[in-house]
Order: sequence, then C-alpha cells, then structure tokens
Amino acid sequence: MIQYPCWGPWAKNPDNYLWIDITVLEIDRQSTLPRNSVDKSIPVRQEGTVFRLLAPSDVIFSLGHRWSDYENITSRLANVISSWMVPTTDAGGVIGNLWSQAKTLITGKDLAKGGVDISQAIQNMVGVDVQQYRVDTPLVYKSSEPIQYVFPFEFAIYGQGKSQGPDIYDITNRLLRFSCPKRKDNSFLEIKPPNIFSICTYPETNMFKIQRAAITSITTNMKEHYHHGYPSVMQTQVTFQDITPLFEDKFATDTNKLPLVTGTVTGGSEGL
Repeated sequence: MIQYPCWGPWAKNPDNYLWIDITVLEIDRQSTLPRNSVDKSIPVRQEGTVFRLLAPSDVIFSLGHRWSDYENITSRLANVISSWMVPTTDAGGVIGNLWSQAKTLITGKDLAKGGVDISQAIQNMVGVDVQQYRVDTPLVYKSSEPIQYVFPFEFAIYGQGKSQGPDIYDITNRLLRFSCPKRKDNSFLEIKPPNIFSICTYPETNMFKIQRAAITSITTNMKEHYHHGYPSVMQTQVTFQDITPLFEDKFATDTNKLPLVTGTVTGGSEGL
C-alpha cells in the first residue's frame, strides 16, 4: 500500500481523519450489456497497487440528468402540420399581393407616384407576415451523465526528509501511468485498456464507494523549492468517472451510510 502521508499525526491516528483508498484494477473484458451486474459487465482483477491518500480539503462531486422533448406520433404529426402551415400561408399571401400589384406592373403606372417602381412592386408581392407557431411536448427523462469525483490532492515534503521528493513525485507519476493505455505485444492495432479503479473511504463511511471508476483527467502543478531534482510541493487534481450505469440504488438511504451529495466535503488535510 502506498500511503500519504505516512508520518506525523495522520499516520499515528489514522482513524481520526478521512482517507481515500484507491485500488488499481485491470480489465479482463467488457460486456456490451452494461446493465448486467458490475462483476459480469466489467470483470476485473486487482493489479496489486493500493493508494491510501489523505482526503483533500475539498472534494467536488457532480451529477447531471438530461430531460428533453417527448416525441411520439402525435408530436411528429403536429410538427408536420405546422411545417405545412408556413409555406401555405406564405403562398396565399404572395398570391394575394401578386393580384393587387399585377395591374400596376401591367399598366406601368402608379397613380400616386406618376410612375411605377418595379423593385418596390416586387417587394410588395413577396412581403408577407411571419407565421408564429410552436408545438408543445412534455419533457421526459432521457439519460444520466456518469458521476464524476474531483480530488485535488496536495503532496508536500515534510521536515528535512530528503527521500520524500521522489516519493511524492512517484504517487502522481503512478496515477499518470495507470490512466494511460498500454501496448499489446507487437500488435499494430490492439491495445490494453487503461487501468480502472475502485474507490472507498477509510474509515469506511460509504461517502465514496465506486466499484468501477476511470481517470478522465489529471492536472499537476509542481512548485518550488526543488530539492535533489524534485519539487517540494505537488498539487495533483484527479478526476474519476464512474463507468457503470447510474441508478438510485447507488445512493444509500441509511444515515450511517449516507453518500456525498452536497458537492463539497471537508477532509482532514489541515497542517499539510
């Protein structure tokens, strides 16, 4: 297990703080039937690496649903009829204007002006009122976006430990490697998919409990001072996305197992 921090009050009394446990998994295969049980749709095996990282001060949780117009035979027919109304009404208006302007064009005279303005006459023919219409349909549920968790981890050298520079760099570097696809032998086309992860909290609270998650982005900010070729501070924001279908049973109703739904939670990273 790779634990950060592994020193100080956090290591001495780990149960007093909130930790994020990230277990690295390897995908065996993926089923085209995503609504099967998680174990059947995405069977995996543990890669062997487990990260236990102190929860950052802020953890961002996002969830979105898409609702859109309901389409059925009635709504389609209403749209067709509405689309017919516009050209029909336009044609009627043009024909009426054409009849009223025809005498002016034929005689070449406009009694009010003493002559005829052909361009104006043509404009009068084709200029009709705009037809306003709208087909109202009920909004119905369509789909849900995958849940995303954003963890802005911060790693820093503590005290005078010379070996901590490579250690904090190694944590981010490992996450970067696990998030990327791998070459498959000498195949020209085939690849091995990136690793995925299971995520939970320690002590276990079910605040975060994701069976199958993928890293969709990693943003790293390295800061001075640099010691022995490594930064003394690294801020790494990791975005995980749940890759299983979303249903209400992902959220516990037991207050002792209540998941994070408010967007932000305070961890235990004070003093880093």
